Amino acid sequence: MERARLNTLLAAVAIAAMAWASTATAQKLPASMEVGGASIGGGFYVMAGGIAKLLEAELKIPVTAAVTEGSRENIRLIDRKQIFMGIISSNNGYPGYHGLKGFDKKHPIAPILGLYPHSFAYMTLPDSPVRKFADLKGHRVGVGTGRTWDAFLKPLYKAHGLTYKDIKPVYAGMSDLYTQLGDGIIVATPGIVAGLSPIPGALRLHAEKGAAYFGPDPAAVEKVLKELPYMARIRISKDTPTFDKDIDTVDIGGPHVYVRADADADLVYKVTKLLHQNLDSLAGEVRYFKYAQANPAVLTKNINVPFHPGAVKYWKEAGLWKQ
Repeated sequence: MERARLNTLLAAVAIAAMAWASTATAQKLPASMEVGGASIGGGFYVMAGGIAKLLEAELKIPVTAAVTEGSRENIRLIDRKQIFMGIISSNNGYPGYHGLKGFDKKHPIAPILGLYPHSFAYMTLPDSPVRKFADLKGHRVGVGTGRTWDAFLKPLYKAHGLTYKDIKPVYAGMSDLYTQLGDGIIVATPGIVAGLSPIPGALRLHAEKGAAYFGPDPAAVEKVLKELPYMARIRISKDTPTFDKDIDTVDIGGPHVYVRADADADLVYKVTKLLHQNLDSLAGEVRYFKYAQANPAVLTKNINVPFHPGAVKYWKEAGLWKQ
């Protein structure tokens, strides 16, 4: 009888302990969460939406995708704790963390997983005479959303012996830039290939009016690679949607998902695990996750910005941490 009472007491204590642990874990979750993307028409916003949908379903809290100006603003928003996480390209994540190239301080950001390379090409219309950087002189030219893309475009222009003074730079949302190109308001706009596919605005414009592309000159590539350590050579295949020829160009620094460096390690571990273990479903809904699905090495790609400890813990357990 006494043993039975003891077993009953121990079982009750165990159940209470598990309930307390569950409550304690739940209490670590924020009341809501925001994922910083970019402007509507760009791939970052679509990915942020996919991440938000998954996390809301799994964490049982409201999670929304935020429309932002892109990487540069996402860094500031994470720093100010206005969003929990954001998608940030290496061409801003690297200088943002180190306080370089237009960033007036070091920002406490940390990647948790990588997504894909970002292949650069200028997009114009099939009948346009603009076919190289030198042809942009004197024209209205798309240069990206806000000042986010200045981090790599200005060095690329410099490597070609040009500055923004040689053109009429136009900043706008991605969807707007492709509309302006289609309407003849600008002569070219960056046509970034996100992993395996151009971004939505480029696909739409190609379907309506076609497309032509050109990349940086080979000599300019050599110069810019020496200046920007997060860049690398890459070839856009002619098999890529909207392209009809191979283009040798640069990976301007693919995106990673970032959080604050001091974010709760257990929460970051949980989020990283959810994103990785649901990568197939994410890729099924949003094509920009297909690259990471097919190339898992990109998930922990080293960009000289330390990964968050919570993410490192998960990637080691998953056997993907090679750094």
